Amino acid sequence: MNHGFGTTGLSPMRCEQSHITSPENRAASVVRVRGDVNWITSRQLRDELKTSMTAGAPARLIVDLRDATHVDSSGLGALLEAMRDADQRRVRFTLSGLSRSLTRILDRTHLTSLFDISPSVEEALQT
Repeated sequence: MNHGFGTTGLSPMRCEQSHITSPENRAASVVRVRGDVNWITSRQLRDELKTSMTAGAPARLIVDLRDATHVDSSGLGALLEAMRDADQRRVRFTLSGLSRSLTRILDRTHLTSLFDISPSVEEALQT
């Protein structure tokens, strides 16, 4: 019997990592998230973010969500866990490129004030 798990019509999630230097010559990692972050893919996102924080010991981690088509509660949990991990490692954690719907969800759940949010990766690197 097919319960529809994994066949929701949502696009699979992919992450692309890059390591750059900010204008202040500080190492930064950028993780660009594409597709849907849901209960199936949130563990992969957690792993990608953790890897980005440990590889090269960046001063900053920017999660670029402009190509994320959907983020559910497990995706929010993965972002919160990564933010907590970044805080323990003294890595500045920033979300960028949030869609209107994700911004609304963060506002409704009162999570907006917890995250450092920037309109774009470029703007995040300037702060």
